Amino acid sequence: MSLGAIERENRQYRRGLVLGFTLAEIITLIIFCLLLALASRIIKEQRRIADLAALTREQQVQIDLMKEKIQALVGKDKPIDDLFRELVLLRQKSQQVDLLRQQVAELREKADQLRMLEKALAEELPPDASPQEKIDQIIQDAALAAALRDALRAAGYDKPTPQQLREVTEALRQIIADNLKAGGNIPPAEAIRRAMMGRDTLAKENATLKAQVNNLEEALRRVGPGTELPPCWRDEKTGRPEYIFDVALTSTGMIVRDRALPHRAKEQAELPIRLTFGQEIATDRFLAEALPLYNWSVERKCRFFVRAFDLTGPGEKKEYKANMRRLEMRFYKLEVLNESF
Repeated sequence: MSLGAIERENRQYRRGLVLGFTLAEIITLIIFCLLLALASRIIKEQRRIADLAALTREQQVQIDLMKEKIQALVGKDKPIDDLFRELVLLRQKSQQVDLLRQQVAELREKADQLRMLEKALAEELPPDASPQEKIDQIIQDAALAAALRDALRAAGYDKPTPQQLREVTEALRQIIADNLKAGGNIPPAEAIRRAMMGRDTLAKENATLKAQVNNLEEALRRVGPGTELPPCWRDEKTGRPEYIFDVALTSTGMIVRDRALPHRAKEQAELPIRLTFGQEIATDRFLAEALPLYNWSVERKCRFFVRAFDLTGPGEKKEYKANMRRLEMRFYKLEVLNESF
């Protein structure tokens, strides 16, 4: 064979090599590495199985020891199932004891009420009152109690609290006192019904006042700090501020929109408003145009409220905060988050 033919054959042989290995040798090496990894994993799992088996044997030994201790405590002739059965019976007896204690507490409470009733009767009746007079007084009190119970049930108070009983009793006493002064004769049930109606009316008024207070607190919370001065415009019913403008804050300026409240048209016409509406203006221009209205509010020791909207981009919050500070130099603001401009 010639030298050129040998060189060509060597070049063709080298084309099937990768890093000096043939494809068959590389596959063999890969399979060998996979077998090593698999063997390592199998050894690891076998060790884990052995550890779990040892732990199981140890726990079984502890269980056997516990059984022996329990058997020694209850006696060899008594199976463990009987012990658990007795424990269940003891628990049931404990629940029965708790129920009896609750009943005893209720009886004590009723006894205290009876003692209070006896004391009240002794104070209201003269010392020389006859047994018949005491019986009549007890019957009258029982009738009042029954009427009070029926009125409370009719009003939806099946189990009135002590506070509710005190409130209704006080109202009942006032109604009876007024009735005696007027010389009338209101039946006990009617007096209790009136007392309940008065209490419900007061409760509704109280709930309404609480709702109004909560609304005012929510409005103040949303307006934020820095509202030391009262609003120049406020709702007469709720006391909330009325907003004169909507102001959108952009990355380069502000856009002012007149809210033009119909019931404030006459008052707004007399205000020194110099603002440009409906188009974007620079912040310096906004401050200059809003200055006359600001001075008007300073003279009257109040401040106008506006609604502020965010039209800046996600990465322009620094500009938004800067424009917000400039807006607060002229107005109190409410940041609107759930409404588009």
